[in-house]
Amino acid sequence: MIKNVLRFIFFQIFKKYLTNKIPVFGIVLLLLMSSLSIASHQNPNANEDEGRAIIWDVTLNFNEPGLAYDYTVFGEAPDANDGPPADVYDTAKPPAPIPSYIRAYFNDNIPYPYNNLWKDYRHYPAVTKTWNLSVQWVPADSVSPTTITISWSPSEINNTEYVSIMLCSSGGVPLQNMRTANSYSFICPAFIPFSYKIICIANLPPNSPGNPSPSQGAVGVPVNADLGWTCSDPNGDPLTYDVYFGTSSTPPKVASNISLATYDPGPMNPTTQYYWKIIAWDIYSVSTAGPTWYFQTNSLPNQPSNPTPSNGSTGISPNALLSWTCSDPNGDPLTYDVYFGTSSTPPKVASNISTMNYYPTMTYGTLYYWKIVAWDLNSGSRAGPIWHFKTNSVPNQPSNPTPTNGSTGVPINPDLSWTGGDPDPGDTVTYDVYFGTSSTPPKVASNISVTTYKPATLLYNTNYYWKIISWDNHGVSTVGPRWQFRTTSQTNQPPYTPSNPNPVNGATEISINTGLSWTGGDPDSGDYVTYDVYFDTVNPPLIKIKSNISGTTCTIGNLNYSQKYYWKVVAWDNHHNTNAGPVWSFTTKRDTSGPSLAITSPRRGWVYIHLLGGLIDRHLPILLSTIVIGPIYVNVTASDSESGMDRVEFYLDDDLKFTDYEAPYQWYWNESGLIFPYQLKVTAYDKLDNPSTLSIRVWKIF
Repeated sequence: MIKNVLRFIFFQIFKKYLTNKIPVFGIVLLLLMSSLSIASHQNPNANEDEGRAIIWDVTLNFNEPGLAYDYTVFGEAPDANDGPPADVYDTAKPPAPIPSYIRAYFNDNIPYPYNNLWKDYRHYPAVTKTWNLSVQWVPADSVSPTTITISWSPSEINNTEYVSIMLCSSGGVPLQNMRTANSYSFICPAFIPFSYKIICIANLPPNSPGNPSPSQGAVGVPVNADLGWTCSDPNGDPLTYDVYFGTSSTPPKVASNISLATYDPGPMNPTTQYYWKIIAWDIYSVSTAGPTWYFQTNSLPNQPSNPTPSNGSTGISPNALLSWTCSDPNGDPLTYDVYFGTSSTPPKVASNISTMNYYPTMTYGTLYYWKIVAWDLNSGSRAGPIWHFKTNSVPNQPSNPTPTNGSTGVPINPDLSWTGGDPDPGDTVTYDVYFGTSSTPPKVASNISVTTYKPATLLYNTNYYWKIISWDNHGVSTVGPRWQFRTTSQTNQPPYTPSNPNPVNGATEISINTGLSWTGGDPDSGDYVTYDVYFDTVNPPLIKIKSNISGTTCTIGNLNYSQKYYWKVVAWDNHHNTNAGPVWSFTTKRDTSGPSLAITSPRRGWVYIHLLGGLIDRHLPILLSTIVIGPIYVNVTASDSESGMDRVEFYLDDDLKFTDYEAPYQWYWNESGLIFPYQLKVTAYDKLDNPSTLSIRVWKIF
């Protein structure tokens, strides 16, 4: 350091001497002042200071292009005094040399002569230290500014205990990171001192992680709980964390370098003791380990039990309520999922219900399976066993009636009987009997245990209706169908002769979509009648189009126009007596309209050119007249939805040229034409010779 001072002094003297701006006396005085400065910088207790373990110091060098030079030293010692008062580590700046010069110094608010310090050491340790640096440029001409470069050795900076040493403006705005850079340049005007701050910040380790969540020693912790803690850094540095977690009292590391003070360990096992700790790291890789904490997770619910209906039970009402019992060892509230169905692995039908009962939808005579899963939101679920039961079956539907349903000629003293019973072994069945001449017969017997019933003497030739309702011992019933029979009569009459035809006999102009209807019936009460329908274009009609129909109407589909039809109806009763109606007739309406017709080629307002055997073949619209040059196919579309198409005739000036009987309808007009208009006419006929005619004026050339 003394060598640096001597080099600076001699450089200034040599410079002034060369420019003849300094007398010899000035040179002597400058050397004297420099000697005094050097002497004052040399601490008489230097060896003692070194024995006190001065921790570090940094030399700042100040240079400018004209070779003006200065330096200062700042550092830290464990026994320094931050002043005032000054101590042996505070060295006053020597008197200023003759211009041009740079004067750099520290100001620690110590009275003169220590208000400008060449060397300034601070007390150790501390979190933050600040040195107030001033730099003044004094040129020989007292006017010109210059560029001053402050330089230092980063290796001296990095030997300190500070994590940040910044060259800052006088307001504390960082200008240069002295740990990574080695210089800073600025333009300095004449005589105006520039002020800077050197701010050093030391690092302290993070505080110990605390306030664990779950709390230390907690029990009943939810199995899906997150871990949380609090931690801070004395320097305000951002922190990251390593998480150690497991069932061992020395838990393994499960996460590294997480930035939030929370961690999701995933689903945990119920009724299990877990251990965990946190290690906090600051950005300078300094860590602080927290204590090892522990907690115990919540217990699972008890297994659902005591099912109603009981497991394996039978004869259960389809309206039964499912119920069970369940509790939680921690007293936590529980919810339930219900699985129910006809499969031995029943599907889920209800979720998250809070009561221990459930109304399912069931049917009679069905085997059902069910189970309950109890949920504690703090620990998880526990499933009960699969239970089963069978619902009560409905009694068999009454069947096999005697007399058989629809029978006739039944004696007036019959015994009624049927087949009943119940599919559930051990169930007993009783019967209600409904019987009478009404189609909704009244009840005539209740709760009989046999499958027979004898009514009082019946009337002749009378329809009777009856039904049976079966009841089992569970109060469940099955209604049988309604049956009927007719008692015998002394004579049976044939059906009425079919009459009142529609269409009326001999009618004309009848729609081709008409239907047939008539009046029928039977004089014997209780007899039922069916009909055969004959329909033809010849008399008498030979074709039977309907057989054994029960109604008095008949659909026959689309008919031909202008056609005479013949028909008759034969009636049959259920005793096989028959009665045929007369032959009726009607004529469908006439077809008086001709076919639909269109000339598609040649078209009105177009020119057609066909020359040289087809080498030239064009057609295009001209919007004025129709012109044909060369031969052409005259194309026609024609159709008739009523009586159908017969033929199409092609004319030129009323002279028939061609008749076409099959679609597509066309005529090849290859006659050479004169250059004047022809009248091209087309007439289409349906099968009843109803015509439709179209014509077009055509100029024909060649």
